[in-house]
Amino acid sequence: MNYQIIKTKLLVTIGAFLLCISFNSNASTISHIEYTCPLGGEKFSVVTQMSYYQSGMRLDLKPEGAFYSVPEPIPVCPNGFVIYQQDYSDDELKRLKIFILSDQYQLLRKGNSDYFLLATILEFMGYHKDTVGYTFLEASWEVEGDSSAFLGQEKYDKDGGGVISESLTPKTLYALAQEKLNSISTAHFNREKYIQYLDLAIENFEAVLSLEDSNGDMFTVYFLLVELNRLKGSFEVASKHIKALESHVTTTEYQKELVEFEKRLIKNNNSTPKNLP
Repeated sequence: MNYQIIKTKLLVTIGAFLLCISFNSNASTISHIEYTCPLGGEKFSVVTQMSYYQSGMRLDLKPEGAFYSVPEPIPVCPNGFVIYQQDYSDDELKRLKIFILSDQYQLLRKGNSDYFLLATILEFMGYHKDTVGYTFLEASWEVEGDSSAFLGQEKYDKDGGGVISESLTPKTLYALAQEKLNSISTAHFNREKYIQYLDLAIENFEAVLSLEDSNGDMFTVYFLLVELNRLKGSFEVASKHIKALESHVTTTEYQKELVEFEKRLIKNNNSTPKNLP
């Protein structure tokens, strides 16, 4: 994934974003891809999501459908370097080497998700607050431990490193999901960790509101502040963000519908993830 485009992705309105979703694919495919670590040159292979089927989206922008994992797997070198772009300048690698090999970063690797590590790298490299916030949000999806996120429509061929194109029975899909879940650390089922990542996303999105260069679609930023606080169970804070949204942002009809949906959820003290209406 190229994180140079995340800011643009984040600052598109939710209504317009929905219009851009492709529902043409009905399959989720994965394969082993070999990478060379930009830091140290070590070769390693990881499972990479080649295609997927998206059927919808949650209020927190998490895609719904048939995926190997959500968010998509990212390559992490054995030394902890997260590959987030194709090429790096000598200056970037020099800075990243100091950070990645530091005791502080290596300690962060224990009990934290790949996207959390990526967010800390992007933060260190000076990426925009909305990019960092969105990456922490992806980290929260990563640790939910939702087996449905790993249910695809094809079977992964371990020996061949490819995909067998066939529809699988629910029993087989469940077995594949359990196999995937068993490979995940216990941190991925830790609500405390989930809340921690939401808090970090919220912190960065709140910072976006005060930045002078925040000229993009502020509805999405305000809306995520509402939604992430609701998911935490911080209903009073979520309500305050709704009032701020309504005071500072001119909304479309669909965006008004989303806001009213959030109001009903908050009124009922409902903190469970919900799909976009």
